[in-house]
Amino acid sequence: MKNVGKGLEKQIGIYKISCNGNNHCYIGSSINIKERWQKHLAMLRCGKHDSSYLQHSYNKYGQDSLTFEVVEILPNATEKELRETEWYYIDLYKPQFNSAAPIVYNRKS
Repeated sequence: MKNVGKGLEKQIGIYKISCNGNNHCYIGSSINIKERWQKHLAMLRCGKHDSSYLQHSYNKYGQDSLTFEVVEILPNATEKELRETEWYYIDLYKPQFNSAAPIVYNRKS
């Protein structure tokens, strides 16, 4: 995991964190994917991640069980488009580690 996010500096898009130990995942979005991944890892290492489910899996299976991947790069996305795309992937993957829904304006269910 040494090079997590390499080449993704200031990339806007959707990412997925998967745990190979239990096949659960987390979907997120960011205007800087590399920086966001580093924040996830820092919080996990300190035992203070916002997702208690992801933290528990990290504690149980270890850092090497996690896989980080970019789902979609959205170079010119507005915040609204980024959140709507995140919702699309949350609906698609049904991630077990997401503890809160992304903020979406005028989302129609």
